Parts: sequence; structure tokens; C-alpha cells
Amino acid sequence: MREFKFRAWHIRGKKMIPNELLKNIRTSIELKNQEKVILMQYTGLQDKAGKDIYEGDLLLDRAYDKEAPNGKYYESKLPIFFENGAFWVDESYKKDRSSSCLLAEWEKPVVCGNIWSVK
Repeated sequence: MREFKFRAWHIRGKKMIPNELLKNIRTSIELKNQEKVILMQYTGLQDKAGKDIYEGDLLLDRAYDKEAPNGKYYESKLPIFFENGAFWVDESYKKDRSSSCLLAEWEKPVVCGNIWSVK
């Protein structure tokens, strides 16, 4: 059975609240009643470096392309989302979820940020 953990993005403070702080029921209730936060669920998976992967994280995708600016590859940051009972990676160019694959099918994913802190 996978472990259930959450983290939250504090909208006004623009910072991530880790799972350890959300375990405190009082903190969670105070946040829910007074602050705007966005909860993100742990996927049950870890990236190449052993970092927990959460909904809303961005995965680094590198693909070889001789036309790329560095002549070797181009990089994309692909968001993770939850839909239909599974975690998915949005591989679409417009990030409209028109082309997605299951997160569990990724080999050695690398987390390179999250959708909230890059805006």
C-alpha cells in the first residue's frame, strides 16, 4: 500500500508547506479556515535522486534535436496531474493535456520544480 502524504502551496505567501507541517491537525485547520492553499497529493513515487514526486511537480524532459540551440537536446518541463484515478505527465506542447502518459511509465524521472513556484 502506498503512503498518503500531502503538501500545500500557500497562495499569498508564495511558498510550499511540506507534509511534515500539514500533519499537525491544528495547523491544517488554521490554514483551511484562514488562508488560501492548494493541496497536492504525493504520487507514491520518487525521482532519480530519491525526491518524493507530488501532483503539480514538473519533470525534466530532454530530447535530442540537432536543431536545438545547444545542438544536442532541448529541454521541457512537464507538469504532473491527477485524473481518472491515476497520476499523469502532460507531454502536450500547449500543456492542455491533449497528449499525456502515465507517470508510472516514466523511467528515472527528474523533478525540476513545480507549477506554482515558476509562475
